[in-house]
Amino acid sequence: MSDPYRTESKPVSVAAVKEELKALWASEAIDGEAVIRARTHNLIVYAPASLYSVDEITEQVISLTGARPGRVIVIYDDWEGESKLEAWVNIYCGVQGQHQVCGESIVLSTGGKQRDELHSTVVSLLATDLPVSLWWMTEPPDNDHLFNELVGEIDRLIVDSDAFENQIDGLMRLDQFEDAPSGDLAWERLLPWRRHLAQVWDAAENRESLRHIRTVDVMVNTAGDFMNVARALLLCGWLADRLGWKLESAAKGPTGGYTTIWQHNSWQGKVEIVESSFSALPLGEIACIFIQAGSRPPYILPRIELSLDGGCVDLRFNDASPSALRRRIDYRPVSTAAALARLLEQPSDPVYRGALNNVGKILEMAKS
Repeated sequence: MSDPYRTESKPVSVAAVKEELKALWASEAIDGEAVIRARTHNLIVYAPASLYSVDEITEQVISLTGARPGRVIVIYDDWEGESKLEAWVNIYCGVQGQHQVCGESIVLSTGGKQRDELHSTVVSLLATDLPVSLWWMTEPPDNDHLFNELVGEIDRLIVDSDAFENQIDGLMRLDQFEDAPSGDLAWERLLPWRRHLAQVWDAAENRESLRHIRTVDVMVNTAGDFMNVARALLLCGWLADRLGWKLESAAKGPTGGYTTIWQHNSWQGKVEIVESSFSALPLGEIACIFIQAGSRPPYILPRIELSLDGGCVDLRFNDASPSALRRRIDYRPVSTAAALARLLEQPSDPVYRGALNNVGKILEMAKS
């Protein structure tokens, strides 16, 4: 799909937003063809002014939702600024097949006392009888009037734990959040790794060894003192949930990362999240996964290695024999736009919820 087309943002009074949208739809045509209006969902996007300019967030949201247009209401929150409430509207379209499929964007710039009552304005602008998602672009706050009021109106909360300023507090808060089903862009970015790990279990020759996992090391790209381990924690939580493991202990490592011990029936194994530096990878990206498994003595334990290298996952099965296997698999990262589209299309994800519950247990136990 090509970059989204958009009309020029038009400033309007809040009271005139709906009428202005009607006028835009009535007049809108591209290349002489009527556009198709997407009426599938509402998306509220909360963006703090400390991170973006109003033009930046408008362009970013239109770009990210062009593949899944709907009614988008952007809350641009300058909470330390003067009391105000300003609005802009536009229509944006993307080519899907032979058609121009279009959504509508409403930007509400607020600050000061106007922020406290903004939720009622947002609710009045929602398209009726359509699901409502809220993308909160920072950590879910503990006690925020606007957040709490909006959560009471939505069907889905969307966050990006990769972007949390404090990932640990944010993930713990998210694990305790039960007011609406939640989804995480960082979780969606894990999809390629989850698929590649599942393939390891699909191979018949691995199954017996994998009944006796001894250690799993997950190496994640971090920088300096900033803990960027959200995806690694979610991967660890997912693996434990899928295999029915119970957490026995968790501790922070002396130089970062986490060491966790898991139990399943008479089995016990260790999973470590290891912070490392890989300049060629984005922050928070998983670089390598090493699995040692098998019931034989440790000095000949089979070793399975998945390493991200040059756009491929290098998958090696080394059973200490001359016939070690190696396979390279295409690694296609999930873009933020694709991750957001998936979250808007699907209902709540119980697999993600199970992974997040395990993350909460790891973080809580590591604090004690």
